[in-house]
Amino acid sequence: MNMPQIFDGLRVLDCSQFISGPWTSIFFADQGAEVIKVEI
Repeated sequence: MNMPQIFDGLRVLDCSQFISGPWTSIFFADQGAEVIKVEI
């Protein structure tokens, strides 16, 4: 049985370019969020 994750149903828009931003997106994704990466 899968337990619901903290950020299930959350959508995150990632426009980051430096190290701290992508790490934060990885954290959100690991906790169940849908991460949309925008590369500029």
